[in-house]
Amino acid sequence: MAQHDVVLIPQNPMVLNFSSQYKRRDAGSVTKDSTHGIYLHNVIAITPKKVCLGHLSSKKWHRNGLQNITKWQRTKKNYLTPIEEKESYRWLENYQRANEYAKKLPRTTIVSIADWESDIYNIYEETQEVFGNEESKAHYLIRAKTDRRVCTEEGKRTDYKIKLALRNQDPSGTFTLELPETEKRKGRSAKLTIYARRIYLGLPDKQKKKECYKPAQITAILCIELKPPKNAEAIEWLLITDLSATTSAEAYEKIQWYTCRWQIELFFDDKESAAIKFSGVR
Repeated sequence: MAQHDVVLIPQNPMVLNFSSQYKRRDAGSVTKDSTHGIYLHNVIAITPKKVCLGHLSSKKWHRNGLQNITKWQRTKKNYLTPIEEKESYRWLENYQRANEYAKKLPRTTIVSIADWESDIYNIYEETQEVFGNEESKAHYLIRAKTDRRVCTEEGKRTDYKIKLALRNQDPSGTFTLELPETEKRKGRSAKLTIYARRIYLGLPDKQKKKECYKPAQITAILCIELKPPKNAEAIEWLLITDLSATTSAEAYEKIQWYTCRWQIELFFDDKESAAIKFSGVR
């Protein structure tokens, strides 16, 4: 990895289905329908040109059992449980490991990439508070799950959320994306408009402010199809990063880096299929 200027580190979970092997001690409940299997959270390293540099780590786990609780009870439990005891901690944990690579490779830009499941405020907060003063730190590039509330530099709430704050300014540029054909849509070309700016994110309502609280400053990049074809779903990505995107070229670069995340899906596709196909073999 040291020979590359930029190394992307995508992470992604998968499920290995062992429903026919209920006696396996290393497997358990993994889905709402009580599928018996194993969660596997994988991390690989690739270049911006989608050259795989290798498999970095995998973490496996399963649930002891599905909890039959109400949505309100689940929300309350989620509020009271520390991030370190949640399944979602794996996203933060792997970002922390990316920082270890960044310290060992100070001349290489390390970027941790993840899908919307990793849209966790703790990552943005830790980047700023814990790794903010590090000479060599890993960056993050995450697809947002939540259109979060924007605040001022002092932490005061505003009336804007990320998407509206971005759409209230002039776009950075446009680009054309070739969409492959899938089961749900035909292949087509999509003209996407890019909006990007630095903003501050307010602390989630369920979290209490510390005395020395400082809102997380991030770069938000919105690429959206303003005029989709009739009866076609508009393409829209909202990305959150700590990297710069002040120009159209910089914003487009980060979008291209995010598209490399799909390589981890391809990397484990055959392995996942094989695990399910041969689930009856010990």
